[in-house]
Amino acid sequence: MADRGELVDKELRNIFKSKTRDEWFEALKNFDVCIGRVLEIDEVIEDPQVKDRQMIVEMEMPTGKKQHVQGIVVKLSKTPGDIRRRPAAFGEHTAEVLKELGASDDDIKYCFEREVC
Repeated sequence: MADRGELVDKELRNIFKSKTRDEWFEALKNFDVCIGRVLEIDEVIEDPQVKDRQMIVEMEMPTGKKQHVQGIVVKLSKTPGDIRRRPAAFGEHTAEVLKELGASDDDIKYCFEREVC
């Protein structure tokens, strides 16, 4: 038999599943409760405040593709920051890191040939 906590948990799950995120937000926004939408990634990118504060910006990668990257978080009026380098591509520094950890050239080659690193 389920204990009381499990029963309450199950009932709350069923209640929360009865409305969408946006429906719950609309139903609760005028009450004195902490409520906010948890946005999907594409919603964050399109959020007006995120865009206005340039919290996510597009940057061209070496492949020529554009990628969304985190913008400058701290906004200083007299000394504004800028993005000076692109983020590393997936696996870009793997060989270098393995070398620093003591892997031999043969070990690194083996790793890449078998696509396990």
